[in-house]
Amino acid sequence: MIDVNGSNGRGDRPRLVVIIPAYNEEPTVGRAVAEVPRELPGVGGVEVLVVDDGSRDRTAEAAMAAGADAVIRLRQNAGLTRAFATGLQAAVERGADIVVNTDADCQYDGREIADLIAPILAGEADLVSGDRQVTKLDHMARSKQYGNRFGSWMLRFAAGSTLQDASSGFRAFTRECALRLNPTIGNTYTHQTIVQAVHAGMVVREVPVSFRQSAREGGHSRLISSVAGHIVRSAVTIMRTLVAYRPLAVLGTTGLILLALAALVGLIPLSDVITTGDTSGHLQALITTVALSIAGLVLLLFGFLADAVSANRRVTEELLYRVRKEQAGRIEAAGAEGETSVSGRISDREAPVLIGSGSRSGPFG
Repeated sequence: MIDVNGSNGRGDRPRLVVIIPAYNEEPTVGRAVAEVPRELPGVGGVEVLVVDDGSRDRTAEAAMAAGADAVIRLRQNAGLTRAFATGLQAAVERGADIVVNTDADCQYDGREIADLIAPILAGEADLVSGDRQVTKLDHMARSKQYGNRFGSWMLRFAAGSTLQDASSGFRAFTRECALRLNPTIGNTYTHQTIVQAVHAGMVVREVPVSFRQSAREGGHSRLISSVAGHIVRSAVTIMRTLVAYRPLAVLGTTGLILLALAALVGLIPLSDVITTGDTSGHLQALITTVALSIAGLVLLLFGFLADAVSANRRVTEELLYRVRKEQAGRIEAAGAEGETSVSGRISDREAPVLIGSGSRSGPFG
């Protein structure tokens, strides 16, 4: 279990950085920033970091006016997954021992951050997700509730997750967990980060949180424009992530199921041959048996090959983790010594631009 106290060598109470990905959220991002409490029990300091995902409005300016410590502005709209990953890395580089992610449309109540990080402060979890208790939400369509429950069930069944609400974006991560995550698949990070955390041996917990209607005009969600489309995209993301991290379990199991079906279908002509000696009239069954057998064997073969590739992935991710940890440590040390500052300036980088008033900086500022 990760102990956040003094985890970065300071020996003082842990530092919390709250990241808020935002895209064209000028009317609501200020409220989201203002709701983040600046003093929390057991926390040494709180910073708010907004990731402006290429907004066309004044989201960045509204966030700074509301008191955000820094704004990372991506040059173009890269999607929620990229914005979250950028904020996660930047938070670690700013010295975060705990990272909290919340939304810019104020569906999550920032005043509940204390409850969200409590299991981490107690040394009981590496990742804590807010359970929105979707079945009790009157403002969430029934179809969205069923879609959320289906996605959560898929993760519990296939990835060993214990979460009842795997789509929640209100989450807290230890520094160690944040360094281990590398979301790259799909249009949302929620499901793949759970698979990655479980795969990395992180302890995942869940706490109940409130979930309000979006503060946007009309109270709608941009992420879920179509419930059916969102379910399909989420299912594809979950399957792609599972194939990447548990290929033998996914492809191998599917292959064995197809081989079992082939055996069952093959019993139809076999039983007639045994009982009557008649070998005619079963062409369709024989074709189906052969097709299922070939598909099953191919999937089994792909499963073994993908498992070998997955072993290389584990080595690569371990190297990436060590590089990120070392890089974040150097940047944090440089910021603590006053070698860099983002106060009152805009710094151009390859991808993002950072506007800030804090005292720490890295590749993002």
